[in-house]
Amino acid sequence: MNQLVHTNKTVGDYINAHYICVKINGDSLEGKALRGTFKYPGYPTTIFLTPQGEEIDRIVGFSGNKDEYFQTMKDYTEGRNTLKDYLAKSEAEPENITYLYQIMRKYFDRNDFAAAKKYAEKLLAPGLKSELDQRTESEYILAHSQFKISEKIISLQEFVQRCSDKT
Repeated sequence: MNQLVHTNKTVGDYINAHYICVKINGDSLEGKALRGTFKYPGYPTTIFLTPQGEEIDRIVGFSGNKDEYFQTMKDYTEGRNTLKDYLAKSEAEPENITYLYQIMRKYFDRNDFAAAKKYAEKLLAPGLKSELDQRTESEYILAHSQFKISEKIISLQEFVQRCSDKT
């Protein structure tokens, strides 16, 4: 990711104009402490913070698409497509599947399993017509969140069984 994104002059200039960057080895003592604080699921994770240290949002993973990554960064800088943005939009349109889905994923990326579970349940409620892949991901996030909350593997086993039955 560093070679594809952060070495690009346009991206570097943008980052330098809007952020103070810190790269931390996740296996260091400092990295482990930050992982405890921010509860990120893995590497790479880019966390955007306000000057007061409040999380704006995060990018978990890297698909290899540097243009998509850069656009997400610009969106977050402008307050677009962040958890806060989607929560505000969802308040105005509580049945909007796109907003519910994005909120669920953002909470899941933050390892906030109780909140992710709540939104997965909303997405799976009778009457909401989500896309098949959104529905499957919601079922997975619900099962994974239940597992993380209860520490009982049965929810994940049942999810795998349901997926096996569909094929």
